[in-house]
Amino acid sequence: MLNKKNFTKLIVLGLLGVSLLRFAPEVKAEANDGFTKSSYGYNMKRLEGSDRFETAIAVSNEFKRLSDKNNEKVENVVLANAFDYPDSIASAPLSKIYNAPLLLTEKDKLNSKTEVQLKKLKIKKVFIVGGVGVVSQNVENKLKSMGITVERLAGENRYQTSLKIANKVLDYRLANAPTNSLGYKYRSIFLVDGYRYTDALTLAGMSGRNDTPIVLLPSNEDLKPSDVKGLNELISKATEGENDKEIPIEKLKIYWFLPYFNDNFFENVPNCSMQGSTKNKYMANLTLNWANQAILNSNNVMIATGENFPDALAGGALAAKLNIPIVFTGDTFKETYKDLGNAKEIIKKETELYRDTKNVYPVGGKAIVKDGAEKKLKGVD
Repeated sequence: MLNKKNFTKLIVLGLLGVSLLRFAPEVKAEANDGFTKSSYGYNMKRLEGSDRFETAIAVSNEFKRLSDKNNEKVENVVLANAFDYPDSIASAPLSKIYNAPLLLTEKDKLNSKTEVQLKKLKIKKVFIVGGVGVVSQNVENKLKSMGITVERLAGENRYQTSLKIANKVLDYRLANAPTNSLGYKYRSIFLVDGYRYTDALTLAGMSGRNDTPIVLLPSNEDLKPSDVKGLNELISKATEGENDKEIPIEKLKIYWFLPYFNDNFFENVPNCSMQGSTKNKYMANLTLNWANQAILNSNNVMIATGENFPDALAGGALAAKLNIPIVFTGDTFKETYKDLGNAKEIIKKETELYRDTKNVYPVGGKAIVKDGAEKKLKGVD
């Protein structure tokens, strides 16, 4: 067991233990697709650019390449502020359902590189995540002048914006998702700390499995989850019919990880369970991926820095599409796990989790994700 003093409580709200199978596009690592073999035996394809805008474009190109191979059209894009993450870290499931890569822009003007990419991809619709204080009306007007339809998903703060996105994702899922043998649709919600972007982005790949909304909640301020307007309504929508007597209760609920908040709000949610996870963001990343390995396609892995958000943010859209884990790097094992006692056991878990991995996407330049970062998957420091 890990040292309890290093843990914070986590709870998850997830519904329906019988997961609907959603198969992600297969990644065939071929040299002519830009893959090279690493000294650790992985097929590697670095998605990078000279800045965060170009890295997001590189990710969108891979998104498009895989879509083309599966005869899927890329006609939509999610557009986010390149320098401010709160409104956009919950957007991965939106990218999944609309087959929309994520691109970045400045607040007050459409980034010129992003504009070129929108034209290259022949994008018809852009989802702006965040209000005019995050992505200005000037940007929206520019998009419209390009003949692009714009839908803005925004709330008064990061929590309300995430709820806007979550409701759109949930409505889509309830309208389009198939039902299981019991006539029941998969209904889960990920609730995460709105102030630690690594947790929300770790869930990106998992959210793609069954189009699971990600909702940001407060944990570091006076505001409590119970103060977030609209959360009750979202949970009611997601859980409607869950107590139907014709559906065995043991089939109804599986609980995934999300941060536990000091609030009795969740006492009113039936069968809401609590789990433990470390305050260390790298350990939390491993814990989340470990707990959810059954719904992740670990044949492919994305590696991103845990020290800054832009590259991982763009990568989250691709992770959701491919249903693959994001592994955050930045510290050595020794530094990451120094306070956790049994580091050897943890490293063993890491190697077991990624034992079937064949293809690895480092996201960002070599100054961000160093060459050889994939050795973490082998348990090598």
